[in-house]
This record gives sequence, structure tokens and C-alpha cells, in this order.
Amino acid sequence: MDMKWRFLITQFITIIILPLLLECCKEIDKIQVGHYYLDSQTGNDDNIGTSAYSPWKSLNKLEKMNFQSGDSLFFARGSEFKGGFILKSAGTKEGPMQLW
Repeated sequence: MDMKWRFLITQFITIIILPLLLECCKEIDKIQVGHYYLDSQTGNDDNIGTSAYSPWKSLNKLEKMNFQSGDSLFFARGSEFKGGFILKSAGTKEGPMQLW
């Protein structure tokens, strides 16, 4: 391949492809969802709640959170909770909240 073609291919990648990839990365950032974990037996409300290894203990944390579309709440098997909770957001048709 001669130098002219290499130059043209390099310019094409730099001008067209690279900006498209960067724009895609921005969109991926926007669609990140949160996973939140509750375990009435081993949890602690001082935990971050975003890992099965550091779950919340009570339902109190749920009402204080502002969940986003697509977020999921995971309740540990065998957990028992007293009371209830009201979520401030329910997601959208494209990104519903999920309770597991």
C-alpha cells in the first residue's frame, strides 16, 4: 500500500470513526443502571448497598434513595422486613425498575 492510501485511511479513522466511538461511549455512560441489595440478616444500613457483599439491612434506605430508570432492587432469600416502602420513581417503559 502506498503512502497516499495510508494517509487517507488514517485520516478517515481520525475524522470519522474515532468521533463515532467517543459518542457511543457517552451514550453507554448514560444507560448505566444501579443494582441495590437488601439483606435483613447480614445487611447494615451504613453499607453502600450496591453489592451483595455490602447490602442494606432495612427498608428505610429505599425511601431515601432517588432511583433511576432501569435500577434493580435485590432482596436476599430468607430476608424478612417489617413495614413497607414507597419508591419515588418507577422507571420508564424502556427502563423499568425491577424488584428481585
